[in-house]
Amino acid sequence: MRIRWLKDDEVFARKFVEATRMGVSYISDRAEINIIKKLLEGDLKASMFWLKHHREDYVTKWDIHGNFKMDHELNEFEVFNRKLYPKSQL
Repeated sequence: MRIRWLKDDEVFARKFVEATRMGVSYISDRAEINIIKKLLEGDLKASMFWLKHHREDYVTKWDIHGNFKMDHELNEFEVFNRKLYPKSQL
C-alpha cells in the first residue's frame, strides 16, 4: 500500500490523522450508547459485556508464557501507523 501522499504533505497527514481519530471516537461513542441502551433494557449480553470491560473482577484473564517472534517485517503502512499511533495512545 502506498502512502506517499501522507509522507509528501505533513499538514495533510496531520489533518488526516486527526479526522481519523475523530471518526473512530464518534463511532466508539455511538457503540457505547447502544451498549448502555441495551444494558438499561435488561439485555444480559450487554450487561456481561459492560462488566467484562469495566470491572476488573469480570475481565478474562490470560496466562501466556513463552518467547514470541514476529515472522514478517512491517510494511510501509504499518511502520507509518506505528509512528502515528504509539502503543501508549492505543
